[in-house]
Amino acid sequence: MAIVLAHNIMALRHLILYRTRDHRVDRPSNLNIYTLILKIKLHSTVPTQLVLDLKGKCPKFQIFSVPFGCLIGCTRFGIHTSLTGTFIEQAVLASLPIRTTTSPDLLPTASTFPIITAVMETSERPGDGSVDTQSTTSLPSLGELSRFMDRLDQGLRREMRKLLDNEGASRGSEFSAFQQTITEMSERLVQSERLLKTQRNVCSPAWRLADEMVLEILKHCEFFNENESSWEMKKVKIPPAFSLCAKWRNVAINSPSLWTRVRLPMSSKLLDLCLRRSKALPLKMSILCEGFLALGAKRLERYRNVLRDALPRINHLTIEWDEEEDGLDNFLCKYIGQIELSSLRTVKITDGTGDRRFDPPRATLNAPLLYRLEFYGVPPRVPFVVSDKLVELKLAGDSLYAESILLALARFPHLEHCDIVIDDPLPASPESHPRRIALPRLQSLRVTNLPMSEVVYFFRYLDIPDSANLKVGIEDDSPVPIPFKNFLGLRMSSYDELSVSHERGTACSLTSTSKSLGKLEFREFSVSVLELASHLPDLSVVNFDMPSLPSHADLIHILQCWPHLTHIGVHTRTKQFKVLLTALQDTSPLLCPRLQTLDCTGTKFSVSRMSHFLQFRAGHDAPLHKLQLTKGFVTEGIEELVALVPVITEIEATGKPKYAEE
Repeated sequence: MAIVLAHNIMALRHLILYRTRDHRVDRPSNLNIYTLILKIKLHSTVPTQLVLDLKGKCPKFQIFSVPFGCLIGCTRFGIHTSLTGTFIEQAVLASLPIRTTTSPDLLPTASTFPIITAVMETSERPGDGSVDTQSTTSLPSLGELSRFMDRLDQGLRREMRKLLDNEGASRGSEFSAFQQTITEMSERLVQSERLLKTQRNVCSPAWRLADEMVLEILKHCEFFNENESSWEMKKVKIPPAFSLCAKWRNVAINSPSLWTRVRLPMSSKLLDLCLRRSKALPLKMSILCEGFLALGAKRLERYRNVLRDALPRINHLTIEWDEEEDGLDNFLCKYIGQIELSSLRTVKITDGTGDRRFDPPRATLNAPLLYRLEFYGVPPRVPFVVSDKLVELKLAGDSLYAESILLALARFPHLEHCDIVIDDPLPASPESHPRRIALPRLQSLRVTNLPMSEVVYFFRYLDIPDSANLKVGIEDDSPVPIPFKNFLGLRMSSYDELSVSHERGTACSLTSTSKSLGKLEFREFSVSVLELASHLPDLSVVNFDMPSLPSHADLIHILQCWPHLTHIGVHTRTKQFKVLLTALQDTSPLLCPRLQTLDCTGTKFSVSRMSHFLQFRAGHDAPLHKLQLTKGFVTEGIEELVALVPVITEIEATGKPKYAEE
């Protein structure tokens, strides 16, 4: 059995420091103690004395056979140790000065005596008393640990009994020394317990994940609940995953990107933690002003100081304001003022106060790099922005009308993308006539829930490139309908593709093969296809996705407006499809003479009826070149159609027809 003696006994607790009644040890002051690495083997059970010459130091080692445990002591010449039944064979010396106590009566402690740890590295072979050498990194067996703990329990009880039996004057000092030893041993046991837990965690799948993977997981943990009210944010809300184990906690603490979200009002402790651990990274700050001004003056001043220091670091700012007495404009002037927001990229502001004044706001956001602004409220109350980079704007609110929107757009001449969402439109009839607003860089514009009168007014005073994509939600107009031709004027006549869908309300989409003309979509409008047809004289492609088509007479009138049609797509019920085929067989004169493709995928039809239609078109020198259909949606085989149309394309069915038969 070989033993490695190291510097810390408490790590594995194999040896315990004791003073025995039979072998008192002197410990003079200023003694240099040495750490020894010893190889030992089973020899005998009798006390043995050996003198070793170690680099000329010639320390004397005496080995005593004692009833319990290990006796470790110091003299000027060496170390006394009890290793029952063993024989020291070899030693290697390493200098380690340790300060020791001068009192020979005190029980040695971790602070006054060199602590030596023995790690068992051999095991006795049963029967022959020989020894197997193993790696010095082998852990003690559970049996060894149990035996050691049993000896520890017995030794503690024995030592306590001796202290209780001691009636001498040294009893008090011995009790104090024993108590100190017990305290230090308890602390060391706690360290070992913590180490065991750590090592157990190391064996878990979560610990074995790479730091990069752990960081990616933690990024998806919600640091704050977006639905929480401001008063709930007084509590610390660090995600539990941040402290899943020591490794995950270290990754969280040392990853500044996880601490960049700040919300006011919030716990001061968490606020300081986020600002400190985020280091110099840009911040995402949210200010929830519900009850904000009701906070105490000291806390408000604290937030003002935080804002003043943190504003240059903020790259995303969210403000939710609902204080009626002190408006958003005053808050921005007081807490932000003219400070340059040098890192700010995006801003989202919600003004729920109902402030409907049209006088310009006083607040100005000095954000030279700001490129996106979202504002929920009355558009004229949008703060001024000092930025040449702002290219994205979203305005949302209720009780809005065209004039108020135009006033807001006038402040942002460099816009490229604009989104205007109106919850409850006002069918207002503007009395004033504002100046025209030019947005020369606009690429896309979406306006929802405006009455037709407001749509016409809005586009009358808005100059935008023809290449901009437009999406307009049109509400039913009140008493006096507005002619649809006033919508976009001459621009309408330039489109050559039309799609009409009733899948999610009435929706029309106009596109052009010319890249200089942007896409136009409008929804929820009461204009019929019949009225729309007269504004699209150059249409070449049309697609109907609707359960019911216009009447036979209306279809004839509509198709007469589109003499250049080359493609018709129809996704409807079988009866409605028959109405279209009948209309296309009208000969006064022949409708759609340039028609090349009929797309009826998703529509059930009769092969005999289709065959009759194709023969009619061929007989009037206007044959179809391509027919598209869905497999399984025809009543008979399509062999009859092969001779009537050069190209037949069959599409695999993905389900039942979209529109059930009546």
